[in-house]
Amino acid sequence: MDFLIGILAIVCGLAICFAGLRLWFILLPLFAFIAGFTLAATAVASLWDNHVFLATTTAVIAGFLVGILFALISYFWWYFGVILAAGFVGASLGAGLGRAFSIDTDWVLFFFALAGGILFVAGAFLLALPVFLIIINSAIGGAVVIITGVLLVFNRFNYQDLGYGSIWAAINDSWFWVIVMIVLAGAGIFIQLARMAETVLPDEKWTQVTPPGASSAA
Repeated sequence: MDFLIGILAIVCGLAICFAGLRLWFILLPLFAFIAGFTLAATAVASLWDNHVFLATTTAVIAGFLVGILFALISYFWWYFGVILAAGFVGASLGAGLGRAFSIDTDWVLFFFALAGGILFVAGAFLLALPVFLIIINSAIGGAVVIITGVLLVFNRFNYQDLGYGSIWAAINDSWFWVIVMIVLAGAGIFIQLARMAETVLPDEKWTQVTPPGASSAA
């Protein structure tokens, strides 16, 4: 299971990191589903399911329901996906920060993640620069997903720990992975900035859009 999830993570991470802006409207519902699924499943595991990610059917069902809800909202209002991406990166950083301070109580880590997510969402609203938010968040998020996949493939990580900031802790504990993340994220930002002119975002933020080349629905 870890190997298959790892391969999928590497493929998705490469697409997000290096083509996040260009593929944004194609990947938007999928990204929103993953973020919603992770959020709900982690919350259920932290509060009720013995702190094991995806340990019970309850966590899986909650993850699917919230994931589908987030995907639908992102489909009809594309800017929600931008805000969600910022929140997802912020939540991951928040949980990782808690791990860095040797906090291992899952519900405390959950609130660290919640605080990080809220902070990044507020920043996304205040900055109001969707193009750069997409590029930066997708490059960083994609880099972390790639590293996650590599660790899973080589059995250095267990998928059951994915919801608790363990990836960020693993990265922070190793200068090698910190450098890898910086290089991947930097390369992703550079490539996406170089191709930024190929993607034009709608002027209206709270509307439905379709991938480039297809007719858009307002």
